[in-house]
Amino acid sequence: MPRLNSINVSLGCAEIHGIRSDVAEALFSAPQVRDVHISLYLFCPRQSFSPDSLHDIPPLRSFQYTKNPRHLPPRAYPSELEAITIVVNKLPASLEVLKLPSETTPLHDMSRLDWPRLHHLTLHGDTPTQSPIPIIAIICRMPRLCILTLELVILPGMSRQCIWPPDWTVGDPLPQIEDLRVTHPHPNDLLYTRLPTSPVEVASSLCIRAASNPVRVVNATPHPPQAGGIPPPQVD
Repeated sequence: MPRLNSINVSLGCAEIHGIRSDVAEALFSAPQVRDVHISLYLFCPRQSFSPDSLHDIPPLRSFQYTKNPRHLPPRAYPSELEAITIVVNKLPASLEVLKLPSETTPLHDMSRLDWPRLHHLTLHGDTPTQSPIPIIAIICRMPRLCILTLELVILPGMSRQCIWPPDWTVGDPLPQIEDLRVTHPHPNDLLYTRLPTSPVEVASSLCIRAASNPVRVVNATPHPPQAGGIPPPQVD
């Protein structure tokens, strides 16, 4: 299939077995493939990839991994994180669009890589609470990032998290973000006041999700450009 340049793997029912390592290797084996979207399937949840797996990943432009939001616990598997880490570490030079579940996003690895072409980043899922690396650490490695979407859910026992915590020092310049969408914004987040220029559109939303009864209330308000960033969100 010499003209194959896009692969979309999706499933409409409750799948718990996930994509095996040999299937994943087959998905990434075509050198002309540039876009891969895995939807609802789990990515290798039960067995780890071998050290030499996925060594021939083509230079993808887009890698999107959308997990089923109603998948039963556990929310992530160690082997799933290992598989995503392998893929992410091989693609920073070529990726332009990246979408990952927050539970399996290797923030530490991503913060050590340069992403010269990435312009659209989406993280979705549960709010990360155990990672010592805040999201701002990877944003600063993406100079062309213009669309940032953080669809993160606060589960019972969790609290709002800052994208840019007040005690975190940033050495690299921020990208020129034009579209920023954040669920559960934190009022002390430095991101809203330290952006080089105001985003064209800022959307904050409240997302309440139960295992069997998801509810979403959205309040999006465009902001005109202002000097010195944008006002921090008003949080009740």
